[in-house]
Amino acid sequence: TAGQSLLDEGRQLLDAAGSLERRVRNVAKGWEAELTIACDELVGAPALYPLLKSFYAGGHPTRIRLSAEVLSGGWDALISGRAALAIAQEGLAPTIGISTRSLGRVQLAFVCAPGHPLARAREPLRLEQVRRHRRIATADTSRALAPRSAGFLDAEDTLTVASMQAKIEAQVAGLGVGFVPRALVAAFLAKGTLVEKRVAEARGGPHLCVAWRARETGRALRWFVEQLEDAEVRRSLTG
Repeated sequence: TAGQSLLDEGRQLLDAAGSLERRVRNVAKGWEAELTIACDELVGAPALYPLLKSFYAGGHPTRIRLSAEVLSGGWDALISGRAALAIAQEGLAPTIGISTRSLGRVQLAFVCAPGHPLARAREPLRLEQVRRHRRIATADTSRALAPRSAGFLDAEDTLTVASMQAKIEAQVAGLGVGFVPRALVAAFLAKGTLVEKRVAEARGGPHLCVAWRARETGRALRWFVEQLEDAEVRRSLTG
């Protein structure tokens, strides 16, 4: 009936007003209404799920938004204000006005499909061998900072994809080769759908850090920064 519909709408308005009032009170107490975390795809959002579970278990009121970024994308998100907190690669952006704390070096593995020619090649592979084969690269997600590339810059051919998941899937499909975070391909290596190969002269993985604008004082941001100081948490992110 019309009366019931009016009553239902009134309840919805009261609920919305109550929700708004609670958010205003929480903001007054220092809790952000929303916190965006830009996470480098070398880590991947699932690595943050245990932290998020602890955050929600604490009853904290801030809404969390995760964005997936590649190379300079995390810094771009932070500097432009698209994110308040970034897990990003060190050394890819100026840090004036930015606070950072090191998280450690990502453990990388050079992998290819079992049917790829390099899977049967003698180890360690030489860089000149690897450069003759198509590499799979992920596109930099930066919008304003100069885009960067990683890996074998002078490879004869490159297939660029939009995400780390797509990169791994392309390598499973035998479309190319490349370095990927070992933690993200452990299951593929165990099943034999990817093969790890040692590469001579290979550089170590990139160093990651957690970064935020120094002037930010929100309680949710501080909560995550403090959690990321834990050595076990850092190891879970870098593999």
